[in-house]
Amino acid sequence: VETQQVLATTWRIISPKNKTVCVVTAPFFCLRVLSLFYFSVRTRVMFTRFLQVTGVTCIRHNPLALSYPFGQLRRKMSSSNDPEPGDAAHNLALVKQNIKECCERMGRSEPTLVAVSKTKPSALIQECYDAGHRDFGENYAQELVDKAGELSGDIRWHFIGTLQSNKCKMLLDVPNLDTVETAQSAKHVRALAKAAEGRRTTPLNVYVQVNTSGEESKSGASPSNCVQVVQEVLDNAPALSFRGLMTIGRPDAGPEQPDFHTLLACREDVAANTTLALEDIGLSMGMSSDYIAAIEHGSTNVRVGSTIFGKRNYPKTA
Repeated sequence: VETQQVLATTWRIISPKNKTVCVVTAPFFCLRVLSLFYFSVRTRVMFTRFLQVTGVTCIRHNPLALSYPFGQLRRKMSSSNDPEPGDAAHNLALVKQNIKECCERMGRSEPTLVAVSKTKPSALIQECYDAGHRDFGENYAQELVDKAGELSGDIRWHFIGTLQSNKCKMLLDVPNLDTVETAQSAKHVRALAKAAEGRRTTPLNVYVQVNTSGEESKSGASPSNCVQVVQEVLDNAPALSFRGLMTIGRPDAGPEQPDFHTLLACREDVAANTTLALEDIGLSMGMSSDYIAAIEHGSTNVRVGSTIFGKRNYPKTA
């Protein structure tokens, strides 16, 4: 009964036929879902995992909700977090459709969609590449280097992880590295500029990361210091091309989205204190749980990972 109530009150799905969202309340349907778990005593544990796999816990921010037939859902209960063949491209198409519909409602152009493939095999990236996508993001320098060596040279790679100055040369050895989104200090700017010299025929795109939430666990320049970092790019780094500001919003931000508002304020500060026009300062904000909200707040670059590629595969620790 407890599981039935949770399903009846929180589970919404998108009908593949008419793309409308509905609330599931039928007890028969609840029994049908429970049957997926073989009526075992582990139903609660399996149901929790079911929510994690399908992303229902993020339903307020993720209109994709459930897009898998029951057979695929059962296969997804296995130990691997990787989608079934064809699922990644399907998920990518759904995300693109959501973005398109949101931008049409707002009367604005679509942002760049960076498909974040952290910890995922190259085969899944290739699947999305074959579907026509070209912008992919990685959090770890070595993983980006390895995947770039395995995949097509016309992929536009975005590095979105914590930047270390001693890894800049490694990253810049990737000829199709398009953008580094996590420069957060003048030191980073100088390291990237030095590594780019002699390695590129075109400037490397960079975003300045801003720690809009003030959390110690997150990297980024403080909002009060972001103008100084941007000025370093503009004045002293001809091998770099400033693209805008980037932030990682807190997961429990709610509809107020304070981090997005803070980044918007930072953009105004940069425009007021540099030669850049406001419209020339991009905003990289929005991930799987909040990319639609980010677009509604003006994001020009969204980074979507688990909604496309599934839950990430982290090594198990003892």
